[in-house]
Formats: sequence, C-alpha cells, structure tokens
Amino acid sequence: MAGYEQIRADSALTPAEDEVRLDVRGLEVRVGRAGPDVVSEVSFTVQAGQVLGLVGESGSGKTTVVLALLGHARRGLHISSGEVLVDGVDLLRLPAAQLRAVRGARVAYVPQDPSGCGPSGARGSLTCPRIRPRR
Repeated sequence: MAGYEQIRADSALTPAEDEVRLDVRGLEVRVGRAGPDVVSEVSFTVQAGQVLGLVGESGSGKTTVVLALLGHARRGLHISSGEVLVDGVDLLRLPAAQLRAVRGARVAYVPQDPSGCGPSGARGSLTCPRIRPRR
C-alpha cells in the first residue's frame, strides 16, 4: 500500500501552522456490519496548532467517535465507512501492525476526567488543568 511505509513512530513532525493534521470524512460506526448506525456523517478538520474538544451528553457517541479515530471499535461495533487522515494517511486503511505503531506515537486518546474540569463562568467554556509531558 503506497504511502503507508512513510509512517514511523519516531519521525519528527514540523507541520506548517495552516497544515491540516487531522481530516475526518464521513465517519460512521454501526452495530455489527449491517445494523443501525451508532454515529454517522462525522466530518471535521483540525489544523496544526488547533485543539478540538468533543462535547455531548452521556451516551451521545463521543468515546465511540474518538476510538474510531484510532481505528478501534468497541465489542459489537464496526467502523463501516469514512476516512481518518492523519498527516494525509488514512489510519482506517493501515495494516494492523502499522496502526499499532502509530497509536501512542503519532495519535493518542486522552480520556476525559470530569473531576479535573469545571465551568469557567463563560457560557460553554471550561477550565482544565494543563497536561504536562512526561520527562
């Protein structure tokens, strides 16, 4: 598969400020292979330097979407369509070994911790403690 051999967990990333780092197109997750959709038509882009927060009610599919972005679906669910492009490479089309190498090195899931964030007073705003890198 052309282009996939270019992904290396240890490669240095120096994206341009306006470069799209994450491009999600038409992501859909279903129950089984042909069951009802759990999430559908999820599309968005994130440019270098941007942060995107996924917000919704409990059970609305936030975790399902985030796991699908990493090429993973919970038991009984199936990523039925869409593209998840990280630096132009579709993670959903990567062979399993390459996808494992990318997870944690190039992309990662940071789960929510409701005890760490609280309303800041501004409508729709949250204040959260900063995450510090491990040394």
